[in-house]
Amino acid sequence: MGSYFISGVFPPGTAVVTLTGDVGGPVGPDFANNINILGGADIMVTGNPGTNTLTIDFTGAAAASSFPTDSGTATPAGGVLNIFGADGIATSGAGKS
Repeated sequence: MGSYFISGVFPPGTAVVTLTGDVGGPVGPDFANNINILGGADIMVTGNPGTNTLTIDFTGAAAASSFPTDSGTATPAGGVLNIFGADGIATSGAGKS
Protein backbone atom coordinates (compact mmCIF):
# COMPACT_ATOMS: atom_id res chain seq x y z
CA MET A 1 0.00 0.00 0.00
CA GLY A 2 1.30 3.46 -0.89
CA SER A 3 1.77 6.31 1.48
CA TYR A 4 -0.50 9.34 1.60
CA PHE A 5 0.40 12.92 2.35
CA ILE A 6 -2.67 14.51 3.91
CA SER A 7 -2.56 17.99 5.38
CA GLY A 8 -5.09 19.82 7.54
CA VAL A 9 -6.36 20.01 11.08
CA PHE A 10 -8.15 16.79 11.98
CA PRO A 11 -7.67 13.80 14.25
CA PRO A 12 -5.43 11.05 12.86
CA GLY A 13 -7.21 8.45 10.77
CA THR A 14 -10.20 10.65 9.88
CA ALA A 15 -9.10 12.00 6.49
CA VAL A 16 -11.16 11.23 3.39
CA VAL A 17 -9.14 8.90 1.17
CA THR A 18 -11.78 7.84 -1.40
CA LEU A 19 -15.30 8.74 -2.54
CA THR A 20 -17.88 6.28 -3.79
CA GLY A 21 -20.99 6.82 -5.88
CA ASP A 22 -24.11 4.83 -6.72
CA VAL A 23 -22.19 2.68 -9.20
CA GLY A 24 -18.51 1.90 -9.75
CA GLY A 25 -15.84 1.50 -7.16
CA PRO A 26 -14.03 3.79 -4.74
CA VAL A 27 -12.28 6.76 -6.37
CA GLY A 28 -9.02 8.00 -4.90
CA PRO A 29 -7.27 11.33 -5.44
CA ASP A 30 -5.06 12.29 -8.38
CA PHE A 31 -1.43 13.40 -7.99
CA ALA A 32 -2.61 16.83 -6.75
CA ASN A 33 -4.73 15.11 -4.06
CA ASN A 34 -7.97 16.10 -5.80
CA ILE A 35 -11.06 14.02 -6.42
CA ASN A 36 -13.08 15.78 -9.12
CA ILE A 37 -16.87 15.57 -9.08
CA LEU A 38 -18.32 16.34 -12.51
CA GLY A 39 -21.97 17.01 -13.27
CA GLY A 40 -22.54 15.96 -16.87
CA ALA A 41 -25.52 16.87 -19.05
CA ASP A 42 -27.90 19.34 -17.37
CA ILE A 43 -26.19 19.07 -13.96
CA MET A 44 -23.84 21.69 -12.49
CA VAL A 45 -21.54 21.04 -9.51
CA THR A 46 -20.36 24.26 -7.85
CA GLY A 47 -17.57 24.17 -5.28
CA ASN A 48 -17.24 26.73 -2.50
CA PRO A 49 -13.85 26.42 -0.76
CA GLY A 50 -14.90 29.00 1.86
CA THR A 51 -17.68 26.75 3.19
CA ASN A 52 -16.18 23.40 2.18
CA THR A 53 -19.29 22.53 0.18
CA LEU A 54 -20.24 21.19 -3.22
CA THR A 55 -23.69 22.23 -4.46
CA ILE A 56 -25.29 20.08 -7.14
CA ASP A 57 -28.01 21.76 -9.23
CA PHE A 58 -30.17 20.52 -12.08
CA THR A 59 -29.76 23.13 -14.85
CA GLY A 60 -31.81 21.52 -17.62
CA ALA A 61 -35.48 21.55 -18.37
CA ALA A 62 -37.43 18.68 -16.85
CA ALA A 63 -40.02 17.56 -19.34
CA ALA A 64 -42.42 14.68 -19.07
CA SER A 65 -42.84 12.61 -22.19
CA SER A 66 -46.32 11.33 -21.41
CA PHE A 67 -49.24 12.07 -19.10
CA PRO A 68 -51.57 9.24 -18.01
CA THR A 69 -55.25 10.26 -17.97
CA ASP A 70 -58.61 8.61 -17.32
CA SER A 71 -59.06 8.24 -21.10
CA GLY A 72 -55.59 7.01 -22.07
CA THR A 73 -52.14 8.58 -22.26
CA ALA A 74 -51.57 12.09 -23.60
CA THR A 75 -48.30 12.67 -25.44
CA PRO A 76 -47.01 16.19 -26.24
CA ALA A 77 -46.55 17.09 -29.92
CA GLY A 78 -43.53 19.33 -30.49
CA GLY A 79 -43.22 19.82 -26.72
CA VAL A 80 -46.79 21.15 -26.44
CA LEU A 81 -49.71 19.50 -24.67
CA ASN A 82 -53.03 21.30 -25.17
CA ILE A 83 -55.63 20.99 -22.43
CA PHE A 84 -59.15 22.04 -23.41
CA GLY A 85 -62.02 22.65 -21.01
CA ALA A 86 -65.47 21.18 -21.59
CA ASP A 87 -68.74 20.68 -19.76
CA GLY A 88 -68.34 23.67 -17.43
CA ILE A 89 -64.58 23.31 -16.97
CA ALA A 90 -62.61 26.41 -17.91
CA THR A 91 -58.88 26.10 -18.61
CA SER A 92 -56.20 28.71 -19.18
CA GLY A 93 -52.47 28.85 -18.79
CA ALA A 94 -49.19 30.14 -19.96
CA GLY A 95 -46.47 28.11 -21.51
CA LYS A 96 -43.12 28.31 -23.18
CA SER A 97 -43.31 30.02 -26.53
